[in-house]
Amino acid sequence: MREMVAKYETVLVIGGEGEKCREVAEGYGFKDVITPGDIIKDNAATTPFRKLTPTEHSSSRERDLGRTKIEGGCFSNYLLYPGEPAALGHNTNSYL
Repeated sequence: MREMVAKYETVLVIGGEGEKCREVAEGYGFKDVITPGDIIKDNAATTPFRKLTPTEHSSSRERDLGRTKIEGGCFSNYLLYPGEPAALGHNTNSYL
């Protein structure tokens, strides 16, 4: 996972409880980590049936996602690369 830090500037992490995935990704050295909460906080219309709790809202970061390029991400237990089908992602169970 650490070798990906130099390759990807902005990553999206999905899964886990609260901010744990963000904390793990930042622990590996990723500098710009986005979570679903950040997306919802930036534009609540992206999820009309899902609202952030007060705790989620306070822990999610202010973003301008209309100007942000997400270069890679971790979905569940798979690290995905731009342009790759999810089935080709690399299993990161041993890392997360």
